[in-house]
Amino acid sequence: MRFEDRHAQHNVTGYTLTNEEPYLHRKLIRGLKFKKIAGIASGGEIPLTVLLPKATDGVIAIDHGYNALATTYMKALLIKELGPAVFSKHLEEANYDELVAMARKLRDQLPDRLKVYCSSFDRNYISSIRREWHGTSSSTLEATHRKLEKLTLLHGDLTDLREYGPFDLLYTSNATEHSNRDKKYLKGTDLLPLLKPNGYILTTAPIVHPELKTIKTIVGIRTQWPHTLIKRVKPTSVPSATNTAPATTA
Repeated sequence: MRFEDRHAQHNVTGYTLTNEEPYLHRKLIRGLKFKKIAGIASGGEIPLTVLLPKATDGVIAIDHGYNALATTYMKALLIKELGPAVFSKHLEEANYDELVAMARKLRDQLPDRLKVYCSSFDRNYISSIRREWHGTSSSTLEATHRKLEKLTLLHGDLTDLREYGPFDLLYTSNATEHSNRDKKYLKGTDLLPLLKPNGYILTTAPIVHPELKTIKTIVGIRTQWPHTLIKRVKPTSVPSATNTAPATTA
């Protein structure tokens, strides 16, 4: 795993729990294959249990909140240290004390910039993440464990991904409903440079652009949020006026 800090002067409170029902995201991209993936880190559930197992070349998880990145990093460390089977068993059997103790032990392995932001791993917090990891298969966690070295955590905004892309899949969560550090709300035109032709976007917020086509939407079971898979398609060509004019006869 790597951590890169692109904008240390800009930090906002991020989410430490994804709260987006990752099993629905896995269903949306089932059967698809991707090389390069990037997405919002949030609490780490989507990057770790949805994106990383599907990426052959790696995942960049980006967030403008240090606390979200610290939480994601710690969850990755727990999987690495305990192994996927033991980590999953502790969650399923509510072995909170074991996970809290391990998180305290692993804290020194976090990048210095993130250590101060990783105070959430207590019994109450770990009990709340059980629902997000519910339904994550052993094969998925094993794939996550194998690919942890291909995970990069990046502190910044979505537009900072331009030098790393374009990507086959982009997970935006509801980022387009929030302003970035430049007080700008990103639109479809801002996301296209991050996406390869025929690439996909996973989102819970509407994204409208002529080159973006909605493939499938699953309404959340708990949240009622519209989890949506969008594909970048070729723009529809518009015939020129000379080609559309009716033929005339002398």
